Amino acid sequence: MKKAHLGIIFLFFPYLLNAEINTSALWRSALLSGWGQYNAGYKTKGLIFMISEKLLVVGFIYTYYIQDEAYYEYTKSTSDFNNKWDNYKSKLSQCQIVIGVTGAFYLYNLIDAAFFTTSNKKNIYMTLNKNNGYIYYSYKF
Repeated sequence: MKKAHLGIIFLFFPYLLNAEINTSALWRSALLSGWGQYNAGYKTKGLIFMISEKLLVVGFIYTYYIQDEAYYEYTKSTSDFNNKWDNYKSKLSQCQIVIGVTGAFYLYNLIDAAFFTTSNKKNIYMTLNKNNGYIYYSYKF
């Protein structure tokens, strides 16, 4: 497992050295998923991140509640322990899967905000050169 993580790091390491990190989008998306993308001009992507993360959080709360009820039934039961224990373990696994997916999606949101969103606000530079009585100007975006 460690070799896979190192391989992924070394695969993206040259990119990370040259990458421009959009810190504005990063901190916004850390506070509210999708806000960084939305603010950078990627409105649809931002809304998808916002809605998806909220649905995943609601799903986690629901599965946590269900597994908590299953645990309560197991601790209060006087018979059929194995069946109730298996039911609890099944609900616990569902809850762990949902929290893992939620965390992975949140991390993907942060990576997307930091590295794959560029601000639509372009800086305009104008240079003026005076040669032979003429004024030349150029724009650089």
